[in-house]
Amino acid sequence: MQETIALYAAPALHHMVSMGELGKLILHHRPQFTLTVLVASMPATASAITSYIDRIYYETNLPISFFHLPPVHLPESLQNQVDAAFEFMRLNIMGVRDALQSISADCAVRALITSAFHVPHHFLNIPTYCYFTSCASVLSFFLQLPAIHDQTSKSFGDSKDTLLHLPGLPTMRASLLPEPLLDRNASAYRHFLDFARSLPIFHGLIANTFNLLEPDAVKAVADGVCVPDGMTPPLYCIGSLIADAKDRTIGSVASLEASTMPPRRSVVFLCFGSRGAFASAQVREIALGLERSEQRFLWVVRNPPPSIATKPDLDHLLPQGFLERTRNKGLVMKTWAPQAAILKHESVGGIRDSLWVELGVRSSEFWGSDGGLAIVCRAAHECRHPCGENEAGGADQRVDMVI
Repeated sequence: MQETIALYAAPALHHMVSMGELGKLILHHRPQFTLTVLVASMPATASAITSYIDRIYYETNLPISFFHLPPVHLPESLQNQVDAAFEFMRLNIMGVRDALQSISADCAVRALITSAFHVPHHFLNIPTYCYFTSCASVLSFFLQLPAIHDQTSKSFGDSKDTLLHLPGLPTMRASLLPEPLLDRNASAYRHFLDFARSLPIFHGLIANTFNLLEPDAVKAVADGVCVPDGMTPPLYCIGSLIADAKDRTIGSVASLEASTMPPRRSVVFLCFGSRGAFASAQVREIALGLERSEQRFLWVVRNPPPSIATKPDLDHLLPQGFLERTRNKGLVMKTWAPQAAILKHESVGGIRDSLWVELGVRSSEFWGSDGGLAIVCRAAHECRHPCGENEAGGADQRVDMVI
């Protein structure tokens, strides 16, 4: 009987892309397996995920098949995107179970690897692994979150002067944690707490990182000190996994080929991640900061919420005349750019000689590790490297001040 490994990503494009890279890695080392990808996508991400799947299916010869879960319907009473995402994953649990049963009729399912927060741990006695698409530092924090929760009755947001001293992590202020974690009475916090409590149940934890990148966090997780009263599953560091530009749904390096960016120490790359959207006023403020700085730049612009999934109208979104006034200094790309190709392109002088401003991008340290790239971050929707009050992420700085 054919042996397969089932992959089930959270319903977001960056999870699907990262899971796809993990699948390629598995097949490279274990070509005797096939892969079966369970697909569940929310309306906002369905088109992008479908395009990515089509590209993988038609442009590779890898033994990967896709099993689309039946649609689920979210209640209209959900308050925010976090609640919607968690409820979507919860509603898909039975669909995952039925899919695994169906696949098992023809194949021996050797493992289920998932990045979803609501997962079936023991369906059909299939070993289940959590693929943590983020870094080991964030994994370390989530493993410790249940113990922190039980030790206090205060919300992180109400603990302005409280310093967290956690194994594997730098000292950080509790009030500087990502917004969904600040109020312990909020539904988003409870969702993440439930996810954190489920981590020790997995057969193993797979992290998109490597030991030399964050040795303290990796050691803390691997040594089991993050779960003082329980067992920690084995940790497998398999990073860094970064999708090639050709495997992404949008973007091209062609704009760079035609650009006039100089080769050394002169380009600011602003990239705010797949969820890094700002209000129109903030976008205009960033534009003004860039223009006043007179620095050369490459800026990836997304539409303000709730239209983040659509391509922006730059003439409407940016200050009047901005594109014309900065056309010899900067390049604005819509929605997404091929980051790896850009940072390795000779027109930006190599990674070591470029400055990258990033707000909440999941793969920040991987790009930096690829060539010593300087990273300047600002606490936004999600900060991957908790900073002290005097460090880069500890204050909300204006872009023109950063530049």
